[in-house]
Amino acid sequence: MLPLDHQLLEKMEEQLRLNCPSPESDLIGLGLIAANLPDDEKTASIRRLVLDIDDLLAQARWHLGHALLIMETQPYILEEKPASDIDGLIQKSGFPTSALLLLRGYVKDVDRVFYSDLSTHRLGGTVAG
Repeated sequence: MLPLDHQLLEKMEEQLRLNCPSPESDLIGLGLIAANLPDDEKTASIRRLVLDIDDLLAQARWHLGHALLIMETQPYILEEKPASDIDGLIQKSGFPTSALLLLRGYVKDVDRVFYSDLSTHRLGGTVAG
């Protein structure tokens, strides 16, 4: 369980604000534009898309914030050494995104969320990171 020290959470919130500022004014402006469009089927789709963008940004910032918290409270995770020469090469030079996109359809349980064993391998790492 992660410590929930108020000062630590404030520090993480500040790091998140600095590294990934919320595009709040842009979202508000986009929302105002979408809200004031004439009511029709196309506008309904546009409004739904704006809400989806807002939700996606909130989720991305939530995940980034929690990644920062885990990196701060569990630094040993970052010290993990590659298991093989291939892993080291991939960590050093990266993996072609086209290959990742092509392989996506072959990943088992890619949409699985809950694991009892946090050392289970998942998408290039373990469940715990």
